[in-house]
Amino acid sequence: ARLVVRDEAGREVPVQRTHDGKLLFPATVAALDTARYIVQPGTPAPVPVKVCGRVYPERLDDLAWENDRVAFRAYGPALQATGERGYGYDLLAKRGTDLPVLEERYALHLTQNISYHEDHGNGMDCYAVGPTLGGGTTALLNGGGRIVYPWCYRTCEVLDNGPLRFTARLVFNPLQVDGDTAVMETRIITLDLGSYFNRTEVVYE
Repeated sequence: ARLVVRDEAGREVPVQRTHDGKLLFPATVAALDTARYIVQPGTPAPVPVKVCGRVYPERLDDLAWENDRVAFRAYGPALQATGERGYGYDLLAKRGTDLPVLEERYALHLTQNISYHEDHGNGMDCYAVGPTLGGGTTALLNGGGRIVYPWCYRTCEVLDNGPLRFTARLVFNPLQVDGDTAVMETRIITLDLGSYFNRTEVVYE
């Protein structure tokens, strides 16, 4: 069912149904207080999308996603095929805007050679991830204490795409950890409106 959420004063608040059956909406509750919200059938009013992302096949399969505060990207199979070592998340700073910027940055970078590594008014990609774990990627250690880097994702599925939450599932190529040559990693990345941080669930099999 389509659902509308209202606060006690009757004001509608933004809402999102997620891939895993949750109903998201922003709530304001004062300290030591309670707040009541009413959920009822109806068609929600449209809200500006500030949390979104997609795979950019035109830029070597980058998965890039953002909210109102920050943007990230993870590298994909086309980049790995080049032999470039891209293990970690990239962090793309935003300033002076809470609107999406990735589509414009990629378009300018790819069609007009205007680099997103320079600030053109709303932030930039100011990090060189290179052969590191970047901004928050996990990795395993082998028996000798050396990092087993995850390389780039193999497949990507976007599960939620705004307006309040972005979620994507990444599956990676098999890793060799000591004698096991088929260690599989699955990563579910979630970014919510208003947060500077992703929540990442990592499963190794």
